Amino acid sequence: MRGFSFRPEVVVASAREDVHPGETRTPGYATVEMNASYTLARTHLMHVFSLGVVNAGDRLYRNHLSFIKDLAPEMGRAVRFSYSLRFF
Repeated sequence: MRGFSFRPEVVVASAREDVHPGETRTPGYATVEMNASYTLARTHLMHVFSLGVVNAGDRLYRNHLSFIKDLAPEMGRAVRFSYSLRFF
């Protein structure tokens, strides 16, 4: 379908066992993200409708690089819809 785009993504992180003193270990995880968009081009402007799903499996995980990983996990499932109008 012309103007349609679909981008699935798998984010994989391995467990972190080799930590410095004072750091906590974090287990590995994998999450799935999906983004789709539809672009409608017109003379001198473009309509872009986008839909995205983050952490589609609603997995509980902690990012090793997060400063607050011991207090709060990463975001659960989230759905985002956006519309943009681009002039050119």
